[in-house]
Amino acid sequence: MTRYGPLESRDGHLAIGDLGGHHVRLTEVGIVILRHGEEPIQLGWNTIASATFDVRTTRFRWPGAVTTALLAVAGAMLHDWEIVDQEYDASIDVVPHEGDAVHVDVTRHHVGRYWVKPVRATQALLRRLIDDPESRMLLRDPERLLAMLRA
Repeated sequence: MTRYGPLESRDGHLAIGDLGGHHVRLTEVGIVILRHGEEPIQLGWNTIASATFDVRTTRFRWPGAVTTALLAVAGAMLHDWEIVDQEYDASIDVVPHEGDAVHVDVTRHHVGRYWVKPVRATQALLRRLIDDPESRMLLRDPERLLAMLRA
């Protein structure tokens, strides 16, 4: 498993959001919306006009590590490991060429904001996958794609 901001690669799949919760899987064919406990919804790239990922960002490089450490300390002091309920304040809005837009709440990997660089890379990746059909072959090797985005 590899992560880069909101992107996660595991078992040959690339997703925006936590693969264990609500997320959007990016495939060569299109976007697969996976909400925990519901049937998957697939939208083909050729049907999508735009897709916008929205999450709060920070310029601080390691927001996940810091918030996790702070919550661990607070949890130990208060003897309550469920201090923070999962909030779905990350989302993807997919606008098809025809029909209604689809709003997807996305499960985050950590509490708090995401570093701005991988969030911008995620949005740029979505734009490229929609606009450039040949770039979709990059999804065949999610680990390599994440390494390219980090560079």
